[in-house]
Amino acid sequence: MLSGAGSLGHFHRGVIKTLFEHKVLPTVISGSSAGAISAAILGTYSDEELPSVLEGEQVLDPLQAEIDNRPKSLLRKQSDPASLKIMLEAIIPDITFQEAYEKTGRMISITIAPYEEHQSSRLMNAITAPNVYVRSAVMASCAVPGVYPPVMLMAKNVYGEAQPHLPDRRWVDGAVTDDLPAKRLARLYGVNHYIVSQANPLALAIMKGEQYIPVSEGAKKVLRLSTHEILKSGEKFSRRYLRKIPDVGKTMSMFYSVMAQDYKGDVNIVPNFNFVDPQKLLGQLTSDEIQELVIEGERSTWPQLEQIKICSKIGHKLDEILDHHTEHNIKRFYKKRRGVVTNI
Repeated sequence: MLSGAGSLGHFHRGVIKTLFEHKVLPTVISGSSAGAISAAILGTYSDEELPSVLEGEQVLDPLQAEIDNRPKSLLRKQSDPASLKIMLEAIIPDITFQEAYEKTGRMISITIAPYEEHQSSRLMNAITAPNVYVRSAVMASCAVPGVYPPVMLMAKNVYGEAQPHLPDRRWVDGAVTDDLPAKRLARLYGVNHYIVSQANPLALAIMKGEQYIPVSEGAKKVLRLSTHEILKSGEKFSRRYLRKIPDVGKTMSMFYSVMAQDYKGDVNIVPNFNFVDPQKLLGQLTSDEIQELVIEGERSTWPQLEQIKICSKIGHKLDEILDHHTEHNIKRFYKKRRGVVTNI
């Protein structure tokens, strides 16, 4: 599961590059916000194409040369919807979730959140939305509320033409409601073990803060649950008494969704930096800064590799057996066993 991270999402690129090189990359992958871009890369490029895309020196953004040559300034230029669209069009092929799965065999899922109230978040993949274009789902998942406009999804119809998917609905940043969709992945794919690449600054702050609280793990869990209940009560209050001010109610709902989430998995890969420059969160990074984030992703993954290999060994073996089940003649195998028993 690849978390939201804004412009720090290049950290995920180093993580998936290391997992791919050591042949421990899972086939079930989810991404939200910036993590959706890395998930889409894994889902739309074959094993033969991935090495050239994942190399840290590879320039993926057509506007990168312009960003690198821009004079230095105290205020960093922030990413805008137009530049994000240009980058996604250059990186992600124009294919649907079903076509992506048929091409790579990887089951990617993109989290999107509803812009309207009283709607639930969605997990877009080859099962739930086979005809939806991967790129439009990623664009929606990256649409930070208040910064980017909400996005309408596009899908391919029976004639191979693009058309609106749920035209009366608009979608925003998936990290707002379900940064790490563990329960949904478990229901859809039977997943029971999670590797998390976590670069969400808010999640990192929460995780670091918990380390310095001088109480036992049990007390931390009680404190966490109590905080969630207080936030939930605040959200219910805003829904009931602030209906005439919809923007306030919507903000309270998003705040509760962000704070009440669980940002950890079974294996957690997190960067070493403790402080993030606010200007970098949605800022346009230079090639050197991108390269540093990719290298940080690789360094943070290396200590976890042995644990990942051990924990995923059974799953990989089962996948290998299922992939080659047609090569085994089960009836002949059991007839041979019965013959051996009879001779004895």
